[in-house]
Amino acid sequence: EMETAVGLDELVNRRLLVKVEDDFRFTHDLVRKSAVAAISPIRLKLLHSRAGRAREKFEPGAVAAIAHHFDVSGEWEKAMLYSQRAAQTAEALFAWQEAVLQYKHWLELLKKLDPDHKALLHLELCGKVYGKLVLFHHNLGNLAARNECLGELEALVQSSQDPSLEL
Repeated sequence: EMETAVGLDELVNRRLLVKVEDDFRFTHDLVRKSAVAAISPIRLKLLHSRAGRAREKFEPGAVAAIAHHFDVSGEWEKAMLYSQRAAQTAEALFAWQEAVLQYKHWLELLKKLDPDHKALLHLELCGKVYGKLVLFHHNLGNLAARNECLGELEALVQSSQDPSLEL
């Protein structure tokens, strides 16, 4: 943890990172891309895993950021847990656009964990997430996105081959 803090301080001093509230951001997207390109994929996963664990400990409320770190590190079960929390937090705050982003991230993680929808629990969660997305897109007046989610939900029902779920 001390090594990480020293490294962050050095990057801030070199003006490659800036501190924004309780977070760090690269000063430019090209700086971020260059930094990521210079790190081996295995090291990048390890660094994101370490960042996720540090944020769990020191910033437990940064659920969206924690989800991102665990997603990149390949720890999809943990990422899914935090993505779910981020989605529910945004929903509770009536932040529909943020809720859409977080529920979509949760859905991507569910697909990574079970791409063929073989696990009943994941199938049910996907259905619930699509239902939330339909509601939020409707609330935002984005009817094309709402209809797209309804189509995805219908395809999910068809792939389940469970007649009790058909609309």
